[in-house]
Amino acid sequence: MEFKDIPIINDTIVPDSDAEIRQKLQELGHPMVLPNETEELRKQRYINITQPTDHQNIDNSGDEIEEDEEEEEEEFYTPGVEAVFDKRKDILSFSVLRASERLKRLKAMNPVPMSNKYDDERFIEILESRRSLNSQLSQFDMYGTQLIPGNTRAISCVRYSKMSEYIAVGSWDGSVSILNSNDLLVVKRAVPGKYHTEKVSALDWDMSNDHIDKNKLVSGGNEGTLNLWTIEGKDAFTPEISIKEAHDQRITKTLFHPISDLIISTSFDKTWKLWDMSKQTELYQQEGHSKEVFSGAIHPDGSLFTSGGLDGAVITWDLRSGRSILSFGNHLGGIYSVDWSSNGYHLVAGDANGVIRVYDIYKKVKIVVNF
Repeated sequence: MEFKDIPIINDTIVPDSDAEIRQKLQELGHPMVLPNETEELRKQRYINITQPTDHQNIDNSGDEIEEDEEEEEEEFYTPGVEAVFDKRKDILSFSVLRASERLKRLKAMNPVPMSNKYDDERFIEILESRRSLNSQLSQFDMYGTQLIPGNTRAISCVRYSKMSEYIAVGSWDGSVSILNSNDLLVVKRAVPGKYHTEKVSALDWDMSNDHIDKNKLVSGGNEGTLNLWTIEGKDAFTPEISIKEAHDQRITKTLFHPISDLIISTSFDKTWKLWDMSKQTELYQQEGHSKEVFSGAIHPDGSLFTSGGLDGAVITWDLRSGRSILSFGNHLGGIYSVDWSSNGYHLVAGDANGVIRVYDIYKKVKIVVNF
């Protein structure tokens, strides 16, 4: 490549890689990602930040420069429908109550702060608790194995139901099977290739108390279909709701929000979506990753959602406002898994390089690195 082929702004080479552009933006003190921002828009924003306007070159008035800087830093948002606003209010009310309950549990578990004179006693108590847990885990043994009759391909995903009564099994042949957890016998099985024409790539059970008498399951496939299933009440195992082409590319994760009518799906189309399954409606699609979104996790309170992409970015979104509020982009490999601790402030991410990182979102720092 000749030098004339490389775009240069103000004697600075504009990076071709979106990951490099996001890193440069962070170094300049600007947000790495804006809501609904594509790679091209992000590149143009970087150029706008690093290149003065013609207006500034002609007149170096301090007021005009300050005005331009304010315009560059201004975020933009896509107007949403009324249903989105209503659901965000529901999430806000719900998450406030959940947060209050979570904090009460944490205080009950840790009545004495570690920073006072009882540090040594508290440390010994925690150590003994961990040793007891380790002793119990060391006694775990295999309960049983099962070959699903008629299954012709590899098993792609498995999930226990809320009360551990059932085990949902997804296969590369496109089938979804339900096993009784006591004897591992197949209770129900969807026809392979009918409701998912490709691999079943994601499963999740409704863990809320909204439908105590029902076991609801959501599945996502490589073909981009989203299916909602109910186990009880009928002989034929068919989805209650099926949304074809829910995503343009493969679905990588399906998650029930604690408000059980809401579902989040992540995809190789570089987006994640929030769905209102009671109305079979996509509430909104969220961009922000420069590569495929491979993983996701919902905060225990239901207030936040964290997405992990093959671009190495871990982004936390506020479901109550639609804003990106926290981003960690220091993984060198793609993010294959993310999850929230039940304490509500520790976030863990695992990447393609075999690195596990735990983040404290209150301090906004990495606190542990394991290999």
